[in-house]
Amino acid sequence: MNIQYRYLEGIGNHISRQDLFCEDNINLIKSIKKYTKLENVGIINCDGESHYDNGAVKNVAHREYFQEALKGKRVLSDPLESAIAGKTRVILAVPIYNQQKEIIGVLGGSYDIGNLNKIVFKNIYGGKGSTFIVSKDGRLITYDTAFKNKKILQAESIYSYFAGYDVLSTDKLQSLRDKFTKQKKAI
Repeated sequence: MNIQYRYLEGIGNHISRQDLFCEDNINLIKSIKKYTKLENVGIINCDGESHYDNGAVKNVAHREYFQEALKGKRVLSDPLESAIAGKTRVILAVPIYNQQKEIIGVLGGSYDIGNLNKIVFKNIYGGKGSTFIVSKDGRLITYDTAFKNKKILQAESIYSYFAGYDVLSTDKLQSLRDKFTKQKKAI
């Protein structure tokens, strides 16, 4: 995912040098799909007007990912129904900065979380497995929609879900939680 963010940031840096919606920039975002796993890449101005690689134009000012990216953050959205593709996707979004380091827009692309399963489980477990992205507080941010265990999806957090199992002792589960929250190696 970090590679996808860096790719967006590099493209955003280039896009910022001219009018956001100029023909060169639209052609540039069309080419992104050839080199990344991103779909429906869009350039968004500060008013939320988004121009996509497929020619669609939509206002996304109400979307949380857009509002957070305008604050200068890299954003991974909760799973949402793509208005362009009509499929459940997550959005990766980054701010676009001008030469004065002011945010002038957002660059984003939809991403199929199922692609992570293909990458992570390609050569292990016979290609079977499910990938999750989890916040520090244990909340599921994204998951593969093919995942069948509805109990974990309904749990308050992964910590509360696993607390009901004898996978780890209470002390080890708390230690794992502390390390995960502090972003330290857990094993």
